[in-house]
Amino acid sequence: MSFRLKRLLCCAFIASSALAPVAFADDASCDIDIGNTHIDGPCVFTPRKDGSFGVTMQDGTSFAGARELSLDIVGKRAGTLSDSNGRNLGLANRSSTDAACWIADEASVCVRALEDPRSGQKNAISAAPFGDLPRVVTGRCHMDSCWWVRIEEIEEIGTGSDDIPGRRLLVKLSHASSEMAVEDYDNVPAPDADIWGDPVHDQYFCSMIRPAVLTDDQGWTVLPLPSVFGATEGATNIYLDLCHGHAERDPYEAVKELGYDVAHEDQSFRTFADLITP
Repeated sequence: MSFRLKRLLCCAFIASSALAPVAFADDASCDIDIGNTHIDGPCVFTPRKDGSFGVTMQDGTSFAGARELSLDIVGKRAGTLSDSNGRNLGLANRSSTDAACWIADEASVCVRALEDPRSGQKNAISAAPFGDLPRVVTGRCHMDSCWWVRIEEIEEIGTGSDDIPGRRLLVKLSHASSEMAVEDYDNVPAPDADIWGDPVHDQYFCSMIRPAVLTDDQGWTVLPLPSVFGATEGATNIYLDLCHGHAERDPYEAVKELGYDVAHEDQSFRTFADLITP
C-alpha cells in the first residue's frame, strides 16, 4: 500500500489496499562504463520497485548491443546490473563518495538529474540532515481512527531546476492504522508494533514553490501550502517531517511560519521534468 496522495485524501485509511509499484520515466544524465566502452549523455531513467531502475540513452546508443541497462536491488546499497539482452554484468555496489553511481567489476552506472538549483537560489530548501531513523509520524486522526507512517530510509535522488529549486526524496516507509478513541489529538500514542505493514517506497519534492508528492496515477500533485485541508493533512505532516524536520507539529501553523505561498488552484504534473518546469 502507498501513502501517495490519493490514499492520503481518503477519509479513512484502508489497510487492505494494495497498489502497483510506481513506473514512470524522467529525463536524466547518464555516465556509463561497460568494459572498455564509455557512454555518456542524456538518458531516460525509469524507477522501479524498491529502488531498482532502468536506463536507456535518448539518442538510441546501445549498451554493447542492448537497448536498456537495469539495476535490480538485492540488498542495502547493492544491486545486480544486467542488460535487456539478458547479460548479467555482475553485482554493483553504491559508491560511498557519489550516491549517483553504482559500481561493479565490469561496469559502472551514474545517473543524475539534468539540472541542479543554483547555489544560494532564492526559495531553495537546504540539504538538512534527515535525523534519526526509523521514526514514526502521525498522518491524521479523525473520527476515532488514526494512521501513521514509520520512516525507515530517506535518500535524495535528484534536485529541481533553476526556476523550481528543490530536493527530490525517495522514502522507504511502513504504515499502520487503528480505530481508537482519541481524547487528546496533540498526544496520540504510537501504534502497536504488530500492526505495521510491509515497507513501500514513496517520493516527495521539497520545494517552497511546488511542494509535491508522487500520486497513485504516476504523476505529481502539488500541496497548496499554506492551505491545509483535512484531506491533505496527512500528506502535509509527512512532507513537513521530511523536508523541514517539523515532526508532530501543527501543520496548519508550521506552513505559515515557514512562509509557503503556493497557488491554490489544483496543480498536477505527469512527470518530474514537468513539475520543475515553469
